[in-house]
Amino acid sequence: MDPKTRNLIALATVVVLMALAFWQAWPVQDKIAQGLDIKGGLSVILTAEPLGSGPLTEESMERVETILLERVDGFGLTEATVQRQGANAFLIQLPGVSDARQALEVLGEPGRLEFVDLSSVTESATIDLAYQHIEADRAGGVVDLEPLEPGSYEPFMTGEVITSAQVTTDQFGNAAVSVTMSPAGTQTWGEVTTRLAPARGQVLIVLDGYAKSAPAVQEPILTGDTQITGQFTFDEAKRLAAVLQAGALPVDLTVDESRVVGPTLGQESLQQGLLAALMGLALVVVFMVVYYRGLGVVSIGGLIVYGVLLVGSLGVLSSMGAFALTLPGIAGIILTIGVAADTSILIYERLKEEIDRGKTHRSAAKSAVRSAIATSIDADIVALVSAVALYALAIGPVRGFAFTLILGIFIDLVAAILFTGPVVRLLAEGWMTKAPWLFGVHGIGEEIAPKSRIDFMGKRRIFFAVSGALVAVSVAVLLFVGLTFGIDFRGGTSMTFVGAESTTTEAVRSALEAAGVPDTANATIQPTDEGGFIVRTAESDTAAAQRAFAEVTSALSLPEQDANVTTIGPGWGKSVTNAAILALAVSILAILLYISIRFEYKMSVSAVVALVHDTIVVLGVYALSGREVTPNTIAALLTILGYSLYDTIVVFHRIRENATGLTRTTFMDMTNESINQVLMRWANTGLIQVMPVVALFFFGGETLRDFAFAMAVGLVVAAYSTISLASPMYAVWKEREPRFQALRRKAEAHAAK
Repeated sequence: MDPKTRNLIALATVVVLMALAFWQAWPVQDKIAQGLDIKGGLSVILTAEPLGSGPLTEESMERVETILLERVDGFGLTEATVQRQGANAFLIQLPGVSDARQALEVLGEPGRLEFVDLSSVTESATIDLAYQHIEADRAGGVVDLEPLEPGSYEPFMTGEVITSAQVTTDQFGNAAVSVTMSPAGTQTWGEVTTRLAPARGQVLIVLDGYAKSAPAVQEPILTGDTQITGQFTFDEAKRLAAVLQAGALPVDLTVDESRVVGPTLGQESLQQGLLAALMGLALVVVFMVVYYRGLGVVSIGGLIVYGVLLVGSLGVLSSMGAFALTLPGIAGIILTIGVAADTSILIYERLKEEIDRGKTHRSAAKSAVRSAIATSIDADIVALVSAVALYALAIGPVRGFAFTLILGIFIDLVAAILFTGPVVRLLAEGWMTKAPWLFGVHGIGEEIAPKSRIDFMGKRRIFFAVSGALVAVSVAVLLFVGLTFGIDFRGGTSMTFVGAESTTTEAVRSALEAAGVPDTANATIQPTDEGGFIVRTAESDTAAAQRAFAEVTSALSLPEQDANVTTIGPGWGKSVTNAAILALAVSILAILLYISIRFEYKMSVSAVVALVHDTIVVLGVYALSGREVTPNTIAALLTILGYSLYDTIVVFHRIRENATGLTRTTFMDMTNESINQVLMRWANTGLIQVMPVVALFFFGGETLRDFAFAMAVGLVVAAYSTISLASPMYAVWKEREPRFQALRRKAEAHAAK
């Protein structure tokens, strides 16, 4: 098969894939599922602890998962999910839930239902307290009463015998819960009711230590069907039925993280994310067209192919229930705009270089596409390593960022192989030869002005000194200023209030104090660009935080339906920190291993030294800025591990290529020449990566601003370290090898003549 036919087949394949993607993703608003931070709802992470001194078994965790699934089903939400998180936690997502406080109570209730023969209770204080429970329940709650003391009563049967529970009405039309029992429960229930019926004895029904009712047995109940009555509203009866249906939890569940997002606020965040994506795309498109002319237009086509295939893939995954778009996911998509353009830059710059060496446009296009895609694959694999580590080991919403980043990297390679490469090869056979100026390349035989060369290696000591100073200053800042950790690491609550244009910071602080929020003097109250406030407090109790939010919005006459309340338990920060450290360590080790295998260990060590340099400097700048460290910041740091090596891999590729058969110059001089050869692609790929991040910083909203700031700083520092640290360090190390020492002596002897 001739090359032209292969290129046309590749383009035809792209057309078919785009048609399928369009079919799967249109209309986008219906085909791509939205996460809770966009759609609105409740996301909660529950951590399980054993009830007694025994271990937490897999059997009990499976039982808890089943119970939680059944309780979630009781909310009647079609897209609610329960997912295991690690060995002892569950992530529960309830999109569109109307009452977050009630939902949290239902999810965490132990659900221990007990049936007690009231005549068997001998202590009058227990009987009195039980009747107080019942009276208070009829009046609207038992908040101010203590539960029944364990051991003060002996149940003859527990809720484990209940096989079904549903909401019904009693003879007066009031809400009630009808239950059906297992054969063992039916037998016990029949025996007890037969014994109590003649004297109309009472059965005390106790739920989680609180007496709910004490009906008198009118007649023996032999069928196992019975009814629980009380002063229930239908919502309360529905809630009780959900708990009874699932049964008692075999563990203690603690709310370690809860996030409540109002639908309006979520949609505003979506609009901000989409605006940032469009602005980032616009910046990239303008640069590519201005700098690369006709080839820039080809890159627009490549971005369209990439975008359609990405959206189509998200549509397919959404239909399978494997994906929901979140704000961190949007950040990942925005970041991959730069990835997609980078591959085109590698192809175009290599094409120009091959033509300048005297090759025909056709021959240059073949070798340029082949070499550039090979380089891109190596660079993308390094980026994938950190993204996969982030997805596998991170906790919470940042996994959505890692997922879209991974998917975007794969689709970028597909677009480059099936579209950009074939189009460049086809153009090189026709239009590019006829009008090379239109594509920003030289014509065959055209005189080429000599390019200036920068002596990077000659300035290596200056670079080393600057890098050392940057690291020293950053370490000093980290030691004496320190990082400000957000509530995800230290525990607490973050509340976002909207519609507060006329509200002052002092009014918000006073309302927080009136609502009983602890340590309001040290609470941070930050105005937002959208006319609201972000408040961070030390409150780590989910229920108390929800009550405080409701009281503050009521006191300040703010819209409560646009809530955004995140509460992190005091122990959850340790889990987040450990996961971040583990992901960082795994990423560095994996990158070290891959570069050692693909290139050599000296390259991998030089690259990792540059990574450590970049990480320390970014943390120092971040500490100096006073920004809070959030999971999005950690995502940025882990992403920088991969992205900071993109340019390093490009340079290392060229060094390895030029080192083959090196006999006439020193390794140091060859490294310097290699950097100069790829200087424009180093500059342009770095610039293209920064553009979408800058757009995200200015247009992506408060939620993603910390991520964008860390990424922007990291990309700039990484671009610097490629030239100033990784490459010179590798060259100095290699020059000590006997072969290259001999070349150095030979060059020095020749220069002395």
